Amino acid sequence: MEYSREALGQVIRELREARAPKLSQEELGRKAGYRTGAGVSMSRIENGMTRPGPKRLEGIARTLGLTVRELETRGAQRSGQPGRQGEAQPRGGRAAPAPPESPVTRRDGESTKDRMRRIQGDFDRRNTQAVTKGLAFNAAHDSARDDFFLELVARSRTIAGLPVLAAPTTHALPPGGGLSPTTEVALRRQVAAYGIAATLASGAGAAAAESETDPESAYSAVVAAAMLTPAPAAAQPDQQAGATARATRALLGGGTTHSGRTGIAAGTMLLTGFVASAASPLFAAGTLAWLARRSRRQNDQLRIELDQAQANLVATQLGFDAVMDILGRATELMGYIATHAGHAQRRWHAQLTTPAIRWSDLGREQQRQYQAFVEVAACQVCVDSINMTELLAAPGGQQASLIQVADDILTLARQQVEILI
Repeated sequence: MEYSREALGQVIRELREARAPKLSQEELGRKAGYRTGAGVSMSRIENGMTRPGPKRLEGIARTLGLTVRELETRGAQRSGQPGRQGEAQPRGGRAAPAPPESPVTRRDGESTKDRMRRIQGDFDRRNTQAVTKGLAFNAAHDSARDDFFLELVARSRTIAGLPVLAAPTTHALPPGGGLSPTTEVALRRQVAAYGIAATLASGAGAAAAESETDPESAYSAVVAAAMLTPAPAAAQPDQQAGATARATRALLGGGTTHSGRTGIAAGTMLLTGFVASAASPLFAAGTLAWLARRSRRQNDQLRIELDQAQANLVATQLGFDAVMDILGRATELMGYIATHAGHAQRRWHAQLTTPAIRWSDLGREQQRQYQAFVEVAACQVCVDSINMTELLAAPGGQQASLIQVADDILTLARQQVEILI
């Protein structure tokens, strides 16, 4: 049975949203058998970017209350819809697939006022979701920062002779970049772990934290110091590791923002404004009341603005869905670090025999635990380095690459943290 990926994705989205209560992309993805990045996978399917395999298609159909054949039949019917007036027909006589609702047209019988309210509702729902998930992430980020990361920085001052991890040994970056997402993520973690270990060993981390007046600025200062830590010459006689570390600092987003917030934490504060920005001039206070006395020319202008607003919603749907999925997973991971890594670190510290000791005085298991904490801190920094507003605004190919990198960061970080703690 022939059908386009776009048509199948549109049918799946309609069926998902028609359920009561409505399923989220994450929920449908998990019920269909996707695990890590289930929401992103479903977003890509619904936007026609990929086609699910037989097993996943069966899971999607079953969750939506259909057989695979029934779901494919609906996709084939959608693919065969006649083209809209004025559109060129493709060669071979088959009509171009049409979306369930064109981003620049109104629904049948829908008044301008109703259309405006509908689009306003779509923006409001996005805004609410972004605020809710952004606040949840920032709360989890702050807990991981205070209960684990800054505690690790403070306790590092009580141990003399802390070791530095081996400098990154990956090959030098190719000219002009060209790293695969998996390689980039591995490199981020290596550079972060090396920088954190070196900063704690030198005492620069504690000094940087103590010079700041609030926890977020202290966290940002330690991360910045870690990213500026040069590899020792003795560890890299050919300077390859040092060159790699310097080049990959850019991958970590420069360490901090001017506002003091790092990575995702900075992005979530900007996310709501970005989501609403395209609609704010259109939905200013009093606009709906103004509709009653608009002129024909004003009405034409309003329709153009509504077209632009709805087109913006459609064009940013994939990025927005990805951001919401990433924020949710990042929140879970930060909560895990705050609770489990924080508890493990407190137990470890309670086992130390004296307030100030040397690294060589620690048992092998105590040394292993400290090194595990450094690796967990590196995972935390890598998650914080995800630039959410960049991902949301990036064009097609670049956006897909950023989504893949973010997905790999979260997947690797979760695996590493669960293994280490």
